[in-house]
Amino acid sequence: MKEISKGITLIALVITIIMLAILAGVAINLMLENDGILGKAKSGTEEHTKAEASEVMNLKYRGYKYKVIQKNNNYQISNI
Repeated sequence: MKEISKGITLIALVITIIMLAILAGVAINLMLENDGILGKAKSGTEEHTKAEASEVMNLKYRGYKYKVIQKNNNYQISNI
């Protein structure tokens, strides 16, 4: 009688490792590229800071009295 092997072959293991390496390379490229996730997060933070400064300048220009409240690293502007 012929024996049935139970387990994976070396070829299947090598193919799986190659596929995982390709996926890891693509994921790292998406994260670290200039337009990747980390780059977009950095530019989003810069845009938010600029918008917040612009809002404060508009309030000063219009003569509003306001105070800045900090809660959990978030800043809120409220009227006095």
